[in-house]
Amino acid sequence: AHVLRNKNRDADRLANEAMDRGTKRSPDAQDKDARDKNAQNKNAIRNSAQSEPRESSVGPASNGEDYERARAQFSRVAEGYVTSPVHAEGEDLVRIVEMASAGLHEEALDIATGGGHTALALAKIARSVVATDITIEMLAAAEKHLRSKGMGNVEFRVADAQALPFADATFDVVTCRIAAHHFPKPMKFVREARRVLRPGGRFLLEDSVVPGGAAGEFMNRVETIRDSSHVRSRTIDEWWQMLAEAGLRVDHIETFSKRHELEEWLGTMRTSAEVQAAVRSAFKSADESAHRLFAVEFEDGEPVAYTDHKALFVCV
Repeated sequence: AHVLRNKNRDADRLANEAMDRGTKRSPDAQDKDARDKNAQNKNAIRNSAQSEPRESSVGPASNGEDYERARAQFSRVAEGYVTSPVHAEGEDLVRIVEMASAGLHEEALDIATGGGHTALALAKIARSVVATDITIEMLAAAEKHLRSKGMGNVEFRVADAQALPFADATFDVVTCRIAAHHFPKPMKFVREARRVLRPGGRFLLEDSVVPGGAAGEFMNRVETIRDSSHVRSRTIDEWWQMLAEAGLRVDHIETFSKRHELEEWLGTMRTSAEVQAAVRSAFKSADESAHRLFAVEFEDGEPVAYTDHKALFVCV
């Protein structure tokens, strides 16, 4: 039986199809496709909009270059992620805490904590929490936010999600919320999460998911235009296979929809006028299928909002 919550009919249908169908391609092959597609997307951005150098980096990058790009992007927008409603609230955050508290736990790890919202929620139910991020400025903003809430049981550590600086079987709960699309080697990340998880513990992974084919490629292209540190949003199939290959069992999956006002969504990353124009142009010129799948909203012929999909995997 499939355990879904019907937050979005299209996303739930995709999840059910993934569970029925299984996966057919290896994560390594999928990552190669992603790198090739990102290189094409970034070249397209350079040709279609004269954006700021940091936002228009082109060509395939090594892991080091990917991380430097992420640090450059997020160091200047850290405070925006603390106040971002998309990250600070939502039923998905409530459900992560509910699912985490369903089992015995004392020590929790939040990977790529961003504004610290998941770490804050976990701190209310766990004895201690370690919040990690690759960006020092992001961690500083998260720490300031949590300290203002009176949380004294959270430790903040700079850490690579793909090479966690912790011993095996350290944590009872490991979480990562809406961040993994920035990771250049997601299989390494999943294996690291599995490694630091104690026997009987829970790994809760939430990220943006896309359908396969042209619609998914479209959304990844838009995300890359907006944020050059975006690597790839994956399908439910792809995450399912990586979790299984890492030795994890998916016990539960839920899907959610998040509506984004374009002005706020673009503002969070402090995008240039040229990048904003390129994003709006991409939405405007997308085909009807993409408009329908992502519920693109228009006013006076101009795109003003869209809705994307998140999947929450509860693994043991």
